[in-house]
Amino acid sequence: MKRFIIIILFGCLFFGKAIAQPTVVMQSITNVSYYGAKLNAKLTGGFGSWTNTSGAGTVNGVGFIYDTIPMPVMRTGIQYKQVSTTSPMDSIFTFDINTNTTPSLFMRSGKTYYVRAFAKKSIGGNDTVWSAPMSVYIPYPTSPTLVMKPTTNIEMFNATLNAEFDTNDIATIQGRGFVHSSVTPMPTIQTGTRANVSGAIDTCPITYSYNLNNLTSDLTYYARAFVIFKYKNIFSNDTLYSDPINFKTHDACYALPSDVKIDSVDITTAIVSFIPAPFQTQWEVEYDFPGHTPGTGTSVITTNDTVLLVGLTGGTSYSVFVRAICSNSFSEWTEIKTFITRPPLCAPIYNLSGSNYTHSSAKITWMPGSATQNRWEVRFGLFSQPLPNSGAIVEGDPIFVLVGLTPFTEYKVQVRALCGLYDSDWSEPYSFITLRQGLDDVKDVASKVEIFPNPTNGTIYFKDEKKQDVSKIEIWSSLGELIYKSDYLPETLTLDNYSKGLYLVKIYKEDKVQIEKIILN
Repeated sequence: MKRFIIIILFGCLFFGKAIAQPTVVMQSITNVSYYGAKLNAKLTGGFGSWTNTSGAGTVNGVGFIYDTIPMPVMRTGIQYKQVSTTSPMDSIFTFDINTNTTPSLFMRSGKTYYVRAFAKKSIGGNDTVWSAPMSVYIPYPTSPTLVMKPTTNIEMFNATLNAEFDTNDIATIQGRGFVHSSVTPMPTIQTGTRANVSGAIDTCPITYSYNLNNLTSDLTYYARAFVIFKYKNIFSNDTLYSDPINFKTHDACYALPSDVKIDSVDITTAIVSFIPAPFQTQWEVEYDFPGHTPGTGTSVITTNDTVLLVGLTGGTSYSVFVRAICSNSFSEWTEIKTFITRPPLCAPIYNLSGSNYTHSSAKITWMPGSATQNRWEVRFGLFSQPLPNSGAIVEGDPIFVLVGLTPFTEYKVQVRALCGLYDSDWSEPYSFITLRQGLDDVKDVASKVEIFPNPTNGTIYFKDEKKQDVSKIEIWSSLGELIYKSDYLPETLTLDNYSKGLYLVKIYKEDKVQIEKIILN
């Protein structure tokens, strides 16, 4: 009876050894990325753990499950990975999610996962042992960067968009390009005009471009770069947009007219021609004396690329500028072009004037029309009568003294240049009135009183450092009427109430008389 009991006890001990369970422990979680990590666990067995009498192991599977709930259990949809069908006791087993190729096993960014290791057997009955859970936070990936670069090659209907992109070797690029709009400041693929850019992305960062065509001139556009990408742990695509930039297409005035030429230059005319830039329809041609500042000269608005300048002065230098006119702007001025009109065959004289008037004579002077002139013709006569067809010939200096005139009489005089085969036009008539007889017989004063302005529009001023020496002043009209008399020299005198014409001023000073002619306009 005692022997039988011992056998039973030994059998119980043997059976207990056969059903002993091993221990599974999560050791660590390493190599954490935005879509997974490396899971590390250890299987430990005590005496007789899941072994038969020969010591052979009966473990036929080890692995991991992980979920976002604190204590993951086997359920439909759980992320499950058996990493081996056998595993010896006291061994370490791992699963690196980062290197796996099954998308459903990737972890999601921004979530905390709880991981449990397991070991199972099916020989001698099914059984599974589990580790306690270990947690790990899966960070978000570093986003790709996308920056718009300045728009280049802007023209009337074209422009080049440029962007710089860096994936950080994380995302898979599904597509890239640009969107633009003239209406929406923040265009998207849905609201703007899309322009795709193809080509492999070998290295990053990478700059890519797109040439826009068929744009509208003189219009503001808004543009953004886009990249369509996908992360390993996300099954749908995402779209990254750059910040927007804007640019304005040029109008026709962004370019200057070119090849400005001056042709057919004559005495009073010249032809300006140029080549318009594309789409220009109106221009401004400006001319004046050499070196003038654009915007200050004589302007001609034209719709033709050839302009006739008229009314020029012979033998004179001119400068010319051209610019295009658009609806809202102007082009820059072209570079200066200069030309000289042909000298007249015989240039007219100018600045014809008189001086040294007496009751029977007057001195006439003028400026020659050109430096080579030295011969002129002077004709004169009564103001009220036609001038003779011919006159006196003057050679040398441009001076001529008229003599034998009638006192207190109005005359007119004209001068023209004589240039060999050609004569200039007669000058404009110059008129004057001789003095009354007796007014020019008095000696002049030693120091004269200054009278200005002369001619005058009504008010004259007197200036003399010794005005106290003036004993009398008289003003006579051309008809011999005394219109003003005073025993002292005033500072100003107003003649607004008198008729326009010639007046004589007599100033008595130091027993002498100063006689001046003034003209009232």
